[in-house]
Amino acid sequence: MPVTRYGIFVAFFPKVDLQTEGLGRHLGAFLKSAGTRKDVEFIIACPSWTKKSIMALCESEGINPNHFEIITPSSVSPILLGLYEAYRASQQYGRAFLRRLLDSSRKAKPRANRIRRHIAWLEKHLTGTRNPIVFLLLAAYALPLCILALPFIILAVGIKAAWSLRRILASSHPLNLYVRIRNRLSRSRYLAFTRRIIGPVLHNTSFNPKAFMAHLFNSMEEQEIQRLVKKINTKTNIQAWYTPAAFWPQFNDISAPGLMCVPDIVMTEFPTAFAQKGSEGLLHNFMATEKAIRGSKHIVTYSETTKWEALVDQYSINPDIIHVIHHAPHNLSSPLSTSNAVSANTSTDHSNILLKTALRKSTNPLHLINYANSNLRFIFYASQIRPSKNILTLLRAYEYLLRKRYVGHKLILTGDPDRTPEVESFIHSNNLHNDVLCLHGLTTPELAACYRLAELAVNPTLSEGGFPFTFSEALSVGTPVVMSRIPVTEETITEPQLQGMMLFNPYDWKNVAQKIEWALQNREALLQKQMPLYKKLKERTWDDVVSEHIHILERISTPERAQTPDTSETILLERRRAV
Repeated sequence: MPVTRYGIFVAFFPKVDLQTEGLGRHLGAFLKSAGTRKDVEFIIACPSWTKKSIMALCESEGINPNHFEIITPSSVSPILLGLYEAYRASQQYGRAFLRRLLDSSRKAKPRANRIRRHIAWLEKHLTGTRNPIVFLLLAAYALPLCILALPFIILAVGIKAAWSLRRILASSHPLNLYVRIRNRLSRSRYLAFTRRIIGPVLHNTSFNPKAFMAHLFNSMEEQEIQRLVKKINTKTNIQAWYTPAAFWPQFNDISAPGLMCVPDIVMTEFPTAFAQKGSEGLLHNFMATEKAIRGSKHIVTYSETTKWEALVDQYSINPDIIHVIHHAPHNLSSPLSTSNAVSANTSTDHSNILLKTALRKSTNPLHLINYANSNLRFIFYASQIRPSKNILTLLRAYEYLLRKRYVGHKLILTGDPDRTPEVESFIHSNNLHNDVLCLHGLTTPELAACYRLAELAVNPTLSEGGFPFTFSEALSVGTPVVMSRIPVTEETITEPQLQGMMLFNPYDWKNVAQKIEWALQNREALLQKQMPLYKKLKERTWDDVVSEHIHILERISTPERAQTPDTSETILLERRRAV
């Protein structure tokens, strides 16, 4: 039987742990099913730093990595990445001064354009080279430049101090010494020129080392992806390529046909919330996503809602090139059954062991010593902490249940509150450190154990690309769920009675609290009502998902078939237009 080769393109940012990301779990389920196919072979193309994360994902999901060929631009990661890892290990922050110097040159006025271009050239080659000798030569060249720039840095600090002194004098002695100093400084052409060169240093008083590293990583990532695309374009025996995310516009530079997955475009729905996070990395990712979507020739997404409301209505993408492939349920019972559990009791014991391991990852581990030898009753929400996830509404509902309704359950989250100041502030100001437990970086078995031992799973999200994983992950281990009433959820949960039992208004924290309290009191009734829907959804497997992707990849890689719309897609399109 001839074997058709297709490619999977991923280019996640350095240090991204795929095991903790929703896209990573989706990729793991896809690869696990794809590895069983005899007629198709998938090749994974990724940056050199992502290979290790993919191997770890395969191990956690029980995937045989020998079923896939992994190609990278090089077997060696960029030297800058290795230096960064050493930097993180030693907790040294000496690069802040270099970054400020680079910023001052990069944002300087036209008279410093030549210096800015030279530093940009030096930065590009420092971040992209893999040759140790070249890197050392460039570093040796950059070091004298840094030494020469030191007087300017000292001068910048002096100017900043003089500027502060001016403000003090202006408020106390506006007519004597302040006037003389101001006039002297205003007549100094040398100081005026220096301020134009060093201006960014003066204004960048809240320098963020993370933003500095993100900028360098963006440069390194761009060069790595360009090399990866060049290498991909030499593989003429791969019929088509698929990418599970829309973060990488370089995917459109692949010469073979490409199918881009667009799970959602959540930043367009919550621009203010994401803007308040103040991250240049978010803006960079958003602009890259928009560029990738507008340049794509074939798109796949998880729901009709994303197709029509996001891609067609907002971006005017031709609906003929957008294919909808729904998720298959995520089953978390397998990670718990891989032990020697032969009964429900031993399985529960194994879950308790995993939960204790997970609790060690809490942001407040000292308090959890009290639960070492007792059962912990808790509500569970597995998600990253992002504006669209609606964490604050859930916290307000939980605080009300805890303090006004005397619900004694803990709330366990899997996000990192340190990355979201408003969440951390709410927990601190309401003294919830001992009640809201944040377990970040859970493995798949630990995640499964949390779901299994939870009294209730909850998902208050305001937006998802497809039917939330929470439903199938919780029901697969026997835990009921309450969720927000959003369009992608109502696409799947269509029965009015079940909607009334388990869906709440995500914009009303009191309604969230009422639904959670009712579900805790009627846990078994809710579980019995939800299980038939889960069993029906379980009839769709990841084999079906992979087969549908392969069907589309086969169509777009065959010129005569790519010209003809798929019959199923045509029917859905006509129905939509009729409505």
